[in-house]
Amino acid sequence: MTWSVFGLGVLLVVLMCWRESRPRQSMEVSIWPTTPFLLAGAFLAVLAAVHLLTLYGANPR
Repeated sequence: MTWSVFGLGVLLVVLMCWRESRPRQSMEVSIWPTTPFLLAGAFLAVLAAVHLLTLYGANPR
């Protein structure tokens, strides 16, 4: 489960970075804001990474 959340977070960060770097075809505003989703994906990835480290025996000090 934790590996799935970690993968989802990394995938969300990669997709939003890719989406921001694409050249625009028109001046229309996108319905999906990239920055909040990028931050949410990074937050999920960091939380899952910390959980994985504690599962594998890292001491959280």
